[in-house]
Amino acid sequence: MSTTTPELIRNCRRCSNELTPGALVCEKCHALVHSEQLDKLATEAKALEAKRTDGNWREYCDRIEGDAAIQAVEMVDQSPIGRTPRSNPATYMKAFDAIRDLFASTPEAKKRSLGAGHFSFNIPGGRCEACQGDGTVTVEMRFLADVELICEECRGTRYKSSVLEVRHRDKNIHDVLQMTVREALTFFAPYPKVTSRLRVLDEVGLGYLRLGQSGTTLSGGEAQRLKLAAHLTRQDNSGILYIFDEPTTGLHFDDIQKLLTAFRKLLEGGASVLIIEHNLDVIKSADWVIDLGPEGGDAGGRIVAAGTPEQVGRNSQSHTGKYLARVLNVRNGANHEDHHSPTKAKVPGETRSSA
Repeated sequence: MSTTTPELIRNCRRCSNELTPGALVCEKCHALVHSEQLDKLATEAKALEAKRTDGNWREYCDRIEGDAAIQAVEMVDQSPIGRTPRSNPATYMKAFDAIRDLFASTPEAKKRSLGAGHFSFNIPGGRCEACQGDGTVTVEMRFLADVELICEECRGTRYKSSVLEVRHRDKNIHDVLQMTVREALTFFAPYPKVTSRLRVLDEVGLGYLRLGQSGTTLSGGEAQRLKLAAHLTRQDNSGILYIFDEPTTGLHFDDIQKLLTAFRKLLEGGASVLIIEHNLDVIKSADWVIDLGPEGGDAGGRIVAAGTPEQVGRNSQSHTGKYLARVLNVRNGANHEDHHSPTKAKVPGETRSSA
């Protein structure tokens, strides 16, 4: 779906479709779509009738109308959350700020005049300066690939010994970063400022991640769900259009259900969700389905069907409809009509039947 050249985007034929704000829309594609161009086009849709000419959207559509309800667009893809060992789930979710404040408030920290900054491995003060808070040092090899070794000064803990001697409930800051999200939820149960940020991670199926796990070790699916969790911590998602590119890649069946629950929470917060997906569990749960095809390459790029999952399931021209009909118990071919106008979006939080 992503990382496609602009030449291949032209595979999408001239067509038009409508999206209803506040709905979960699933786009099933046989054609290729370039995620970066899709993000750029959606962002520039804020111009509405003004049709900003500094963008390149005219290359992909004739007009953009009715985006007054969309205030912002968020592309939630599988790109890494960071490119250095310093990026991790705790810092990305901003839970580490509350954890550092908690350690700074301990009697031992006050006795040593250590503030919250001393418990950060990103700035000088309490971090190990030999590895600059990475926990590892890189040895450059002249003819071979560089080698990363555990820092001999801090032995991989990232901090100076004086900082590691400060403990909260018998755990120092390094011990906390080695905890999984689920372990941290139990350990920090009396502190809602910490748990409110971490609980969302467990809800999207990432309870097994360590708080200090390097962002460079996360899979694309884990990085995408981490971004989703961060968006779920927002108090208000009204007017935001979220675009997800293949969010079920590599997920267990149970995690897919957790993902659908997270999507519903975004809708309850006032957001709209557009998903590029092939998974039938996600497609059947959508408010509106757009099937692009019928094949890939030159034989694709057209809207084959658009409607509710039941309507697409009855469309005999849709490959997706044939398989969707089986999980929805509807007869494929019972309705040949094309539906290009979304029905009224369901009440936020309403869940489709899983039949």
